[in-house]
Amino acid sequence: MMLWALIGMLIVIGQILVSGELIYHRFWRFFWKITVFYATIVYIASIFYTFMG
Repeated sequence: MMLWALIGMLIVIGQILVSGELIYHRFWRFFWKITVFYATIVYIASIFYTFMG
């Protein structure tokens, strides 16, 4: 989870430096789709780990 947060922060800093925008609209939708997918996978994995672990 820490790696995902670090990647997000680096992307935001890169966007501010390159284009002066926080996060441009084209990337915003893609970012949230990946975030929702990642969070869903982690949630399902944690359920299996809780019951199997």
